[in-house]
Amino acid sequence: MTDNSVEKNTEKVNQQNIPKLRFKEFEGEWKLTQLKDLSKIQRGASPRPINDKKWYDNENGKVGWVRIGDVTNSSKYLTETEDYFSEEGIKKSRFLPKGSLIMSICATIGKPIVTDIDTCIHDGFVGFSNLKNVHKEFLYYYLNILEPKFMSLSQTGSQANLNSDLVRISKIGVPSLKEQEKIINFLSEVDTKIKLLNKKLDTQISFKKNLFQNIFAQKLRFDFNDEWKKVRLNDVLESSPSNLSLNDLEDNEGNYDLYGATGIVKAIDFYEKKVPYLAIVKDGAGVGKSFLCKPYTSIVGTMQYLTPKEEYDLEFSYYLLKTINFRKYIVGSTIPHIYFKDYSKEKIKVPSLKEQEKIGNLISNIDTKINLTKNHISQMEDFKKGLLQSLFI
Repeated sequence: MTDNSVEKNTEKVNQQNIPKLRFKEFEGEWKLTQLKDLSKIQRGASPRPINDKKWYDNENGKVGWVRIGDVTNSSKYLTETEDYFSEEGIKKSRFLPKGSLIMSICATIGKPIVTDIDTCIHDGFVGFSNLKNVHKEFLYYYLNILEPKFMSLSQTGSQANLNSDLVRISKIGVPSLKEQEKIINFLSEVDTKIKLLNKKLDTQISFKKNLFQNIFAQKLRFDFNDEWKKVRLNDVLESSPSNLSLNDLEDNEGNYDLYGATGIVKAIDFYEKKVPYLAIVKDGAGVGKSFLCKPYTSIVGTMQYLTPKEEYDLEFSYYLLKTINFRKYIVGSTIPHIYFKDYSKEKIKVPSLKEQEKIGNLISNIDTKINLTKNHISQMEDFKKGLLQSLFI
């Protein structure tokens, strides 16, 4: 993935319009050029009223209707949209053929993406066409690093908006087409690696889901023949409340981190519990979500301790909680909450302690692999971000 011909510019550090990191066969300044001189930039359009069914043809799904949610949920290429337009809808919008470069200018400002299907874009996007002296993918990568600039130029109101004229007059540095191609190929290798890691992650998550379902449906078992016994959740877990608030968990600078990327609750050492334990969100956002907590971590007032009784395995108990539909126990409309006295009556089936330990260890090992892949993806994305900052001016 790396290329030995990429080197830092040390001798030309004082020259203007030269990137920090460059392929050694290229030299000279990049030409600052307004985007309007490199491409035809057109704002999208939306039919009105937007909810009229005549604009849509989701059954045939030929021309995608691109909205902000479609882009924020995608990476480099847009392969599908939630809705698709009819012939009538296409006439009232801005049609762009497959392979077009677009960028959001509303809500999520400055997010570029290349369409992998025929699309129509609404007025929260601009499309780039008729490119001159610039490769589409080079422009795509360059727009990525302009996102903070576009955010700062946006007008705030009920939601942020970026004037398309500000996009047109924005300047970028443009090297030769040959240097652009070299940069594109290099960054594409990084994108390919990230794509493969995401595919690996999807496979791991899918495998865990299927395994999880089969284990708790008792369709897949270790070498045990005894029947799982039916109990209530309060036969397995004991609860104790937390009276902490978010303010209790703030450090000197007012920072706290409640939900970690790996599903571990992280906060200051307040209770000083010396053993792992379970916690569940009992009210507010994320109600019913459970966590396996490391020793010497704390939970906030919206959460509750749950501790397995002696004959039950901690990790198995954590995964057992994932099988319960807590929605049916939620009360309250303004602030949703659940009570242990209610959901602890849930009837469940549990195996022997030895089988619990086997199940807990197996799924925990899979979770460890999933988290390693997530961390690898995060590292690669940080690496790519650093490249973008160094390869462009």
